[in-house]
Amino acid sequence: MEPTNKKAEVRSQKSRARRTRESGVRGAAQVPLYPYQERWVRDGSRFKLAVKATQIGYSFAAALEAVRDCIRHRTLWIVLSRGERQSLEFMQKARELAQALRIVGSKLETSFFEKTNILQHEVKFPNGSRIIGVPANPDTARGYTGNMILDEFAFHQHDREIWAAAFGRMSRGELKLRVISTPNGQRGKFYELAKEAGLVDVGVRSQESEVRSQKEKQILRFAQDYSRSSDFFATGSNNHPTSIWSGHWCDVHLAKRLGCPINAVQLRQALGDEESWQQEYECVFLSDSQNYIPMELIVESEHEQATTALPLDWRADGGRECYFGYDVGRVRDLAVVAVVEKVGDVYWTRALIEMPKTKFSAQEQVIGDVAPLCVRGAVDATGLGMEMAERLAQKFPGRVEPVSFTLARKQDLAMRLKQQFEERRLRIPESRELRRDLNAVKREVTSAGNVRFDAERTEQGHADRFWALALALHAAGSGASAASGEIESERESYDAERGGSIYEAEKEPWAETVGGMQ
Repeated sequence: MEPTNKKAEVRSQKSRARRTRESGVRGAAQVPLYPYQERWVRDGSRFKLAVKATQIGYSFAAALEAVRDCIRHRTLWIVLSRGERQSLEFMQKARELAQALRIVGSKLETSFFEKTNILQHEVKFPNGSRIIGVPANPDTARGYTGNMILDEFAFHQHDREIWAAAFGRMSRGELKLRVISTPNGQRGKFYELAKEAGLVDVGVRSQESEVRSQKEKQILRFAQDYSRSSDFFATGSNNHPTSIWSGHWCDVHLAKRLGCPINAVQLRQALGDEESWQQEYECVFLSDSQNYIPMELIVESEHEQATTALPLDWRADGGRECYFGYDVGRVRDLAVVAVVEKVGDVYWTRALIEMPKTKFSAQEQVIGDVAPLCVRGAVDATGLGMEMAERLAQKFPGRVEPVSFTLARKQDLAMRLKQQFEERRLRIPESRELRRDLNAVKREVTSAGNVRFDAERTEQGHADRFWALALALHAAGSGASAASGEIESERESYDAERGGSIYEAEKEPWAETVGGMQ
């Protein structure tokens, strides 16, 4: 009888495990989703690609699909995100879903989900399934073999190398590949993949586009009947029947119509930049052929260790070779101070101090804090900046250079800045505003044959961050030698009128744990 009892116990354990998995899948299936998220989760195609507006929940849907797959059978999902911060954000979604399933499991009186191991970069399920989140680079892509999620792939540095490595690691068997991103110009591997899937021409400027309307009607019809599969995006409506991709597309307007609580009008007004709105919210792949510094160069130079505020220990650590640039502004334009540090042959952005509609007296005090920390600085001496530049040059003799923005000088500034990007000798922080300013300046040839560098003036400024950074690099290239010894600022921080400090804010105790490399 004993062998029979053991067999019965084994069958009972297998039955409980099966019921647990089924209940977990049912629990995951009960997570409330918008129709476009539901379609993504239910689409079991091996190769899926989504062109989507920012912040409408596609990463959450991708995390849910991975969690459901991990419950069903033993498998591995690798999530490649743009950087450490983005990787943590994606894994936070996976952790929240796993924790929710623990609650479901307790109600079903099963201990299966209690054994789920939830870490910062990994979720490990009792059946051996794992979800791992890592920053994207070719080496991490080669480090695992499993299902792959390339999150915000259009913004990955070294995207072609990452693509080759990731595709090679999931090509065997029936491993799956998910590529998700907001558009980032008509360049890069994501643009090529979206074009192959027939999703490039969907996000057009005209809201009445026939192609766009057809796509939306297909999704709306699918939303009314989840039980059937839709092959419209898998084959594409733009004569792409041979594409391997099951394509998904959703802009802010479609997301709103399908229930996502978005105030599109308010968002558009707050953003204040039509091109950014079209690309990030309306899924338009914009061409930047006229822009002097291509977006690809800008994105490749972004680094998590480049900062927008000086570290708190900056004053105590002397001997740094720093330079600053100051683009003067008052009402129409934004006043910006950029600080770069030369480390070896690379310039690292250490601060971007923005002063909207700030009194000149307060701006001058800011320079009083910054200049003593730097070897040299360059100040915009054009128009409103002339008097300011003269005063600062007198106050800091040999350390501040007034720079008049003539056509020839602006050409020199712009060319020097672009050269640093091309030679990979500049590191900048991840910032939508900085990215927009750097990409906004255009090179034009006037009727007289002169070369002109300028950007359209908007409510957000006049590419002021571009010129502040260019001035800082100009100061670095002026032949000044590095200061020796420790240089201390005359003031601890900005006064109350200026509303802050040139140093990064004190963090709460939990910030180091949660923020990581932010």
